[in-house]
Amino acid sequence: MKVKALERIGDSLRLIDQTKLPLELRYRDLDDYQQIIEAIKRLEVRGAPAIGIAAAYAMAIAVRQSGRADADFIHQVASELKASRPTAVNLFWAVDRVVKRFETDGSKELDSVLSCLWEEAEAIHEEDRLMCEQIGRHGSELIHDGDSVLTHCNA
Repeated sequence: MKVKALERIGDSLRLIDQTKLPLELRYRDLDDYQQIIEAIKRLEVRGAPAIGIAAAYAMAIAVRQSGRADADFIHQVASELKASRPTAVNLFWAVDRVVKRFETDGSKELDSVLSCLWEEAEAIHEEDRLMCEQIGRHGSELIHDGDSVLTHCNA
């Protein structure tokens, strides 16, 4: 079984409710950016990279959900997301990256803005996946049969 902490499913975000681990593996499909904010607040999303990825997807979901592609709305959502976990560096980094992409793209047309936001969120997600893959590849060279590994935190 391949477990994914986060995954885009159409216009929704599927995530593992990490408050249920390790006793239960429960996924939640969220199609409302406010649900994602609450999931971040309730620690259903844990680990710095996952929090940032969830926030990036929430930006696109907010625009899709509201039908608004204006700068005021984008900045309002960014502020709401940042307030959800004020100490989460990756959340701030990912939200700022999505906002910058929106501003650089310069489009005001809803479909174009949505495409831009989804692309940036997916790029952030894919970059993290590749980094994790490299960590696993390099780490596997250090771990041998019979070794013990102690992990700490969710990242």
